[in-house]
Amino acid sequence: MEMFSSQFGSNIAGLMFIWTIYRHYLAPKIHEAIEYITSRYTQKLASFFSPYLDITFDEYSNRFNRNEAYDAIQSYLGEKSSTEAKSMNANYDEGAKSLLIKLGDNELIMDEYDGVQVWWSFVKKHVE
Repeated sequence: MEMFSSQFGSNIAGLMFIWTIYRHYLAPKIHEAIEYITSRYTQKLASFFSPYLDITFDEYSNRFNRNEAYDAIQSYLGEKSSTEAKSMNANYDEGAKSLLIKLGDNELIMDEYDGVQVWWSFVKKHVE
């Protein structure tokens, strides 16, 4: 058991050394490349073992047209989000002269739709 604990401590010290070198001495472009590669393959590996399906509905189908499916989902979740969500965002719609309330960033709502359990979440991504 002593050998395991000394080996474990040595491994942790080695990881701490590598992490310090990575954070302080590598160029930002190398950081970005490593994080891109690791996030890409980590997601692929996780999706291989995950029994869940992830479907994304974008707010805009192109740069100027709103996605009708997104609007339908937003209407469907309106009542559920007001009772279950802990965080919500509100915007004033001048065209409709009404207040638009939607899920807060990274908020999660569980729902059952036609006997299937569904998790809805609102995720904000910055598009360049």
